[in-house]
Amino acid sequence: MWTEVTSPHFVVRTDLPDAAGEALARRLEEARATMLAVSWPHEPDPAGRTHVVAFRSDRELAAVRHGILGEWIKQPPFRPTLLLAGTSELGEDDSAAAHEIAHDVSHRFLPFQPIWYSEGLATFFEALTYDRATGRARVGVATPGRALYVGRGWSSEAVIRAHQYPPAGRALGIFEVRSWLIFHYLFFNRGPQLAVFADRLRALTPWDVAWDQAFPDLPFAKLDHELDGYASDHLFRTATAQLTIVVGAIAKRPLRLPAHRP
Repeated sequence: MWTEVTSPHFVVRTDLPDAAGEALARRLEEARATMLAVSWPHEPDPAGRTHVVAFRSDRELAAVRHGILGEWIKQPPFRPTLLLAGTSELGEDDSAAAHEIAHDVSHRFLPFQPIWYSEGLATFFEALTYDRATGRARVGVATPGRALYVGRGWSSEAVIRAHQYPPAGRALGIFEVRSWLIFHYLFFNRGPQLAVFADRLRALTPWDVAWDQAFPDLPFAKLDHELDGYASDHLFRTATAQLTIVVGAIAKRPLRLPAHRP
C-alpha cells in the first residue's frame, strides 16, 4: 500500500512500511537543514515543500528509471520531484537522497548554475551525517568511490567549461568525481572566493565572467596543479557543526487508487 507522508518541507509518496516512511521523511528534513546551515546560514528558508517518490526497492524504481538510485527531476511547468529507491531499511545509506536534495535546495537559491557546480555541490553533501542524539553534523566526507578516482579523468578546464553531461556510465562517474574534487578543494581552500562565485551566479552573471571575477588568481593550469597535490595527499578535510534540528510535525495518510468506472 502506498502512503503519503508530509513533513514541513517534504511530501513523500512511498510504498515503504509506515515506520520506514516516517523515518525517511525525518532524515530528509535533517539533511536539508544541515545543507542550509552549512551553505546558506544567513538566507531565509526557501518556502514550499519538495515532492518525493520513494520506492521500496531498486527494482521498483528501475521500472520507471533504469540504472539509477535517485534522481532530481525538474521539468517545468511541473513541480520538481525527487525519485528515490533502496530506502527500505532504517538507517540505510542515504547518500542518493542527500545528493538529490542538494540539487533541489541549491537550485532554489541558484536557478542557473554550471553543471560542474551543481554536481560538485551535490556530491559534496551526499555523505553528510547528522547525529540526532548529539546534534553533530558533518559534511565533506570523501567516500571511497570519490577518493579512489580523484586523480583520473578530465582537466579542470574541461569540467568547468562543460555544457552538458557526459554519457551515463564510467564517463559520468568520472565527471562527478572531478566536479566533487574541484568543489571540495574550493570549499575548504578558497571558501570566500567560492561564495563570491555563487553570488555572481545568483545575480545572473554568465558563469565564465563570474569565474574570472571570483578567481582572478586561479587560471585553469594553476588549478590543475593545486588539485593534483590536493588529490595525491588524500587528506580531505571535513567540516562539523553543532545543530539543533527540530523537524516538526509529520503526518501520513493512505493513498488509494480511484474507484474503477466502466
